[in-house]
Amino acid sequence: MLTDAVRDLLDLPQTFTHLCTLLPGGAPQATVIWHRREGDTLRIVTGASALKVRNIQRDPRVSVTVAHPENAYHFVQLRGRAELLLDGPASLAEMRLIARRYIGERADAWVDAMGAWDAAIITVHPERVSLFAEQEPA
Repeated sequence: MLTDAVRDLLDLPQTFTHLCTLLPGGAPQATVIWHRREGDTLRIVTGASALKVRNIQRDPRVSVTVAHPENAYHFVQLRGRAELLLDGPASLAEMRLIARRYIGERADAWVDAMGAWDAAIITVHPERVSLFAEQEPA
């Protein structure tokens, strides 16, 4: 489902994910967070009691945007459904992979310092993908 251009953008280092979930009344709730692409999905790790987890448990519809780190006018929007895995050890292993994208060699020590963590893996399954490749207005 993802094109090579979308994969390339999602895989750039230092790209931050804007994850939007739905509050009980239907209002959006957005969070800036790290991600890792795996195939045609995005994987995110967060605390198991986080608001975004509770929102997804109730309504799995999500929207994600990721902008190019050097040109915010070049971005991708993914809309789809999120799947939750509430598994502390698996979440720490996933967090290690994600952290390596953002902090490199410091990732293992950073994750090790977390110790046991009540966490969740959010897997975003895109159903609609829109790529915007604009330039800053002159």
